[in-house]
Amino acid sequence: MSFAPENLAVLARTDGFTLLRYSTVDEAERLVEPTYFATAAGLLRQGDIVFASYGGAGNRKNSLLLVTGLGDGYVKVEMVDGAAAANLGGLSDIALDTPAEGEVLAYQGGSWTPRDFADVHGLQASDVGAIPESEKG
Repeated sequence: MSFAPENLAVLARTDGFTLLRYSTVDEAERLVEPTYFATAAGLLRQGDIVFASYGGAGNRKNSLLLVTGLGDGYVKVEMVDGAAAANLGGLSDIALDTPAEGEVLAYQGGSWTPRDFADVHGLQASDVGAIPESEKG
């Protein structure tokens, strides 16, 4: 089978990164061929990540695909598994080893840091008409 554009969906997009989902009955070897995703070259960018679900019935597998190159008529992707998955941390400067309840990320001083929601926005639940947890049933 060949690439099916209707099976490729954008999950999230930011300034320089897109997270996508793709499902196919094709095997892993086909997915990493440079011409497989060629028709999606206008949508994909280097550094994008695709959650791929692939293989036939009874032999379904899931992997991350990292877009590593684009060119005229090709999209180069690599399977991200094992030791390579550990390198995904290098895609971001965000590190939350032990996130606390109600903590959000704030961009400050050139990096992302965990912050309390009220510290970031200066708002309390009562400021926006939220019901206090003590009054919820």
